[in-house]
Amino acid sequence: APAGTCLGLDADGGMRVATGDGELILAILQPAGGRAMPARDFLNGTPIPAGDAVGPSPDDDTDHDGTAA
Repeated sequence: APAGTCLGLDADGGMRVATGDGELILAILQPAGGRAMPARDFLNGTPIPAGDAVGPSPDDDTDHDGTAA
């Protein structure tokens, strides 16, 4: 899968994301302006199907530190 693709949940509820060298497990997710929470809790409210790309939307104009570009 291309880097940035959701690969589903691992056995511990972490979100698996494809990288250029394998995969990354995200245990904690934090929506913009929201509180940090376990990945499973976030995905229960905001499903991201396996195979979907994750990351900033193409029209996102914020820097990685959350400030406007």
